[in-house]
Amino acid sequence: MIFTVYLNPTIDKTEYFDEFQIGGTNRPVKSIVNGAGKAVNVSVVLASLGEENTCAGYLCADDSGIILDRLKRHDVNCCFEEISGISRINTKIFDYSKHEITEINESGSPVGTEDMDRIKNKILALPSPGDTVIFTGSLPAGADDSIYADMISVLERRDVFCVLDASGYALSKGVEQQPDLIKPNYDEFHDLSGVWLDDLSAIPDILVNFALEKNIKYVALTLGGKGAFLTDSANVFYAEPMRVEILSTVGAGDSMVAGIVHGLKNGAEYALRCGVSAATASIMREGTQLMLKTDYDSIFDSVEVRKVL
Repeated sequence: MIFTVYLNPTIDKTEYFDEFQIGGTNRPVKSIVNGAGKAVNVSVVLASLGEENTCAGYLCADDSGIILDRLKRHDVNCCFEEISGISRINTKIFDYSKHEITEINESGSPVGTEDMDRIKNKILALPSPGDTVIFTGSLPAGADDSIYADMISVLERRDVFCVLDASGYALSKGVEQQPDLIKPNYDEFHDLSGVWLDDLSAIPDILVNFALEKNIKYVALTLGGKGAFLTDSANVFYAEPMRVEILSTVGAGDSMVAGIVHGLKNGAEYALRCGVSAATASIMREGTQLMLKTDYDSIFDSVEVRKVL
């Protein structure tokens, strides 16, 4: 079983404008509202790829319905505690004329220590040896930044495959506990390693050395329009970016994580192809709708992946 850890309930609202006027009156030509957050995105894409999975964590009582509805529509299993309060609202402004997205991300209700301890213990009780747990997304106000690291430490000792996709202190502390897979972007990798990855030809050696030094088997590096790398601590594979019309970048990284986890049973090269296919299929759709399996299938064989080390 695959579990995604959901610790910051989120509702995404994407507003589309022919041309957004700063300082003026704007009327969207389209609005899309979805239950969202990185764990929800990963779960939805995993389900689209045929992977049974459970989204676990907590929901806020005042507006939990929209998040639950989305997960249930995609046949994702749910295991949530419910606490008082409201989810955070993320507003995305898409300007068709510039093909730009501006994001306004709010904070949700803070979580008390007792609530978070109860939620954490419930999550830790779920996985069995051989299961996969994906820790992804920002943390709510009131949560300790080391909570991902604490849970990874417990689960690694139980032979649970741990995936970490976070940023800042949550990422750096989590890496210390040696998760099995991480997916930093350019800035996040610099924060972890102190290395700027401006020379693509140097990246394979840097990634392998980093993976071996940190004892992390899989490191996926995403570079946006410059493509993506994946190492299994010995080999390194590189995928060219796909040239498609971008209708939303929301959830692209989450789709990459889901695709990689889905494909790892067939090796790192295949997993990277799955990740890039899922991410590309997601950016082809508006709002936070994420990938269609038909789009994923149609581009899968066109993804260029090659071994670079």
